[in-house]
Amino acid sequence: MLQGLWSRLRERHGAELLRHEFHSARATLVVKRGDLFSENDASLVAGFGDTFDTATENDLVISRDSVQGQLLHRVFGGDRALLDRQLRRGLRTVEPTGRESVRDQPRGKRLRYLVGTVVPVSLAEQPGRRVFAVAYSRQGLDLVARSTPEELRFSLGRFWESVARHGLLRPVAIPLVGAGLARVTALEGHEVIGMIAETFLHACRDRPVTPELRIVVRPEDLRRIQLPEVARLVEGLDTGGRGRGR
Repeated sequence: MLQGLWSRLRERHGAELLRHEFHSARATLVVKRGDLFSENDASLVAGFGDTFDTATENDLVISRDSVQGQLLHRVFGGDRALLDRQLRRGLRTVEPTGRESVRDQPRGKRLRYLVGTVVPVSLAEQPGRRVFAVAYSRQGLDLVARSTPEELRFSLGRFWESVARHGLLRPVAIPLVGAGLARVTALEGHEVIGMIAETFLHACRDRPVTPELRIVVRPEDLRRIQLPEVARLVEGLDTGGRGRGR
């Protein structure tokens, strides 16, 4: 039955699954299926570990198929030195929380930063567009990223602060954070969407953040999402908004 619902939604409305106008925040939430890196008019969100690793060789440190792996190869053309320079520039004023030894961590970066650290990265060829690198997981000594719902919520709050400051009121496209290799297994897909929407709306109470937030879900992740639950959660966040599921 659920698969039939998704098929009908795709036939009738294409990529867009849900749209909700948050009138109190003067912002629109869109949930859509597709490819994050095809949102060419929006600033993007990429989740990182607390070491901001970028190496994808042989998938030993970072998987090439992860969002940060795709960021490196699809946005920075595989130029890891360029991406690392951008990240270092953004972290210059951020105090590390620790440094691992070569013995304990022979591969990957060794400086650690607070979970919730956000680095806005400018794209030279697209003025005004940003990639927000958000550390919402901890990179273990075994090179496995792990996070919790509490860490994800805290990181989203810090992320919205950065978007409000550096995002130039452009649309923002965010993936289903925590659904992949960060292993936030305590949350279902619709709960992640609810958390993204809730923290976004909370941030909008203080100042404008973005006129349009797009949550982009990979087709293979659709089975993790219950669209009626997404609509219910979003509707409950803003009683003044008129949502319309698609």
